[in-house]
Amino acid sequence: MSETLKIRLEALRAVLHDTPSSEGWRRLCDALEDWPLDEDLVLGVDYAQRHLESWPLVLRTLPRSWRWRLLDGLPEPRARLARAIVERGNRADVEALLKPAPDLTLRALALEQTHADPRDAHLIATCAGLDALDTLLLPWNDLGDEGAQALARALNLASLQELDLTRNGLGPLAARAIASAPTFSGLRALTLSYNAIGAEGLGALASSPHLGALERLDLERCELDDEAARRLALSPSLGALRTLSLRHNRLTDAGVEDLTLSAVFSRLISLDLGENRLGPNAAAAIARAEALSSRAEPRGAETLGAETLGAETLGAETLGAQTFGSETLRAETSVGRPVGGLERLILAHNNLGPEGAAALTAGEGPACLRHLDLSNTKLGPEGAAALALWPGLAGVLHLDLSGNRIGQRGAAALARSPHLGALERLLLNHNDIGPKGAAVFFESSGLPSLRHLDLAQNRLGDEGMEQLSQCNPQRVPEHLDLSWNRIGPQGVESLIAFSGLQSVKTLDLAANPFGPLGARALSRCRHFTRLTQLRVGACEIGPDGTRGLARSIWTNRLDLLDLTDNDVGDEGAEALATSPYLENLATLDLTSNGFSAVGMRALAQSQTLPDAIRALWSRRSHT
Repeated sequence: MSETLKIRLEALRAVLHDTPSSEGWRRLCDALEDWPLDEDLVLGVDYAQRHLESWPLVLRTLPRSWRWRLLDGLPEPRARLARAIVERGNRADVEALLKPAPDLTLRALALEQTHADPRDAHLIATCAGLDALDTLLLPWNDLGDEGAQALARALNLASLQELDLTRNGLGPLAARAIASAPTFSGLRALTLSYNAIGAEGLGALASSPHLGALERLDLERCELDDEAARRLALSPSLGALRTLSLRHNRLTDAGVEDLTLSAVFSRLISLDLGENRLGPNAAAAIARAEALSSRAEPRGAETLGAETLGAETLGAETLGAQTFGSETLRAETSVGRPVGGLERLILAHNNLGPEGAAALTAGEGPACLRHLDLSNTKLGPEGAAALALWPGLAGVLHLDLSGNRIGQRGAAALARSPHLGALERLLLNHNDIGPKGAAVFFESSGLPSLRHLDLAQNRLGDEGMEQLSQCNPQRVPEHLDLSWNRIGPQGVESLIAFSGLQSVKTLDLAANPFGPLGARALSRCRHFTRLTQLRVGACEIGPDGTRGLARSIWTNRLDLLDLTDNDVGDEGAEALATSPYLENLATLDLTSNGFSAVGMRALAQSQTLPDAIRALWSRRSHT
């Protein structure tokens, strides 16, 4: 093996052994683009092929340069690595995109906001090269009912496992077409969000004989009401469903009560009911449901009596009564994978109040819950206190209580909770916690696993930073958000004296008016020994403060620096361009900073900034 080939394979190995990402795929394609068309390239492609099998299909997008060569009849062995065609934001020539090409096995097609219309749907439905298509994503287009019906009639989409038709002007007709299509019998994920399918459309999906493999169903903002919830509750077909989103609809407590009695609900591991019209009774119904128990067994149809679900509204003329017999439902609940109960529950932006928190936490709670979002549910201090005493939090890793005005008292209750030992991520922005309320989280011994703490918009001010500087430095999370907290220059001086910053990897101080004095204080901090990401957007830093940060030796560890909206100007741009410490940046956000061509040119011609950042500013300076 030649030395050149060794070096090239090593470059591929570095990308392929990293976490799969769109940036990683781009770097891989760029690396292969430099290889000549010879036997070494074939070896490189074969090596990459073996390591790409675990990558998500939609990441492996076909670069345009490779496709042009294929369409020109030129050899392009690199195309064997691609699995997806992705177009976003511009009108796409679907006929040209779907033209068969050698060496390309298409498994995913994504056309987002490309103005795709019924004609494009017909082209997709009749294309001979889509027999292996696994993923079809067509969100934010103009397919309408006609386009959905064309896809439903397709004979070439039998391998499809994921279909996304978000915001396509669909109605009940489209839902009925999808529900009646045998070609969709292998679907595992279906997204119809932002389409007015209503109760009639959901009823068709719920009674479909072809959607039994569905594991994920996303119906956000689909004009669903309690009638729709009742039809879903009686579904005999969705036995495999594990993830359900009914976010941003018109469900009330009554609809949720019906849903929680159903076999569909008892099998779920993830449920999103955010932005509906729910109150304390919905929380109580969820708490009573067996899906909140790790020992849950699916309930049969006998629990769904006419007095509960209003059977008169589900007549044979609408849904086919023969499919909703108790024997059918009992048989359906006896099969499928073992039930573990809800792991992810989202009730955000509902009117639960303290009563809802008390209702939700009335029992011992589930052993399986890992993600709980109660943001903007009007909990107040009493709701936070009730939640803090709930044993159901024992396994929760992510807890979002943003926008609940829990105050200092609620914060103290959470910090004293004996049930948050597993918690890794706590979001408490916009809660009126105040200067003393924030400090309790850095003194608590009950949060040993906490890695991310969001305290944005809590009026901490300079006093809060003084309180923080006196806390236990051993209990500071890796990711700390202190944005929008009225922190001035003196507050920054207090903060940089806190040795607990040695634990911090990402720090968000955006929208605090500490100005150039605060920026220069940050530049003197001796405790940023692990910091890799700093966000100081909208902090009135100006060119002088930017110059101070650009000269800070600790910035040599940063991979992200956000200086958005700081009136940096050309002077600040030149300071960044000549900094000897920013060579490891992957992201430098300088949006809304008043550069002229002089500042852009300085960034584009920098001798020290990374190539990708210089290239970005080079493109901007030429437009």
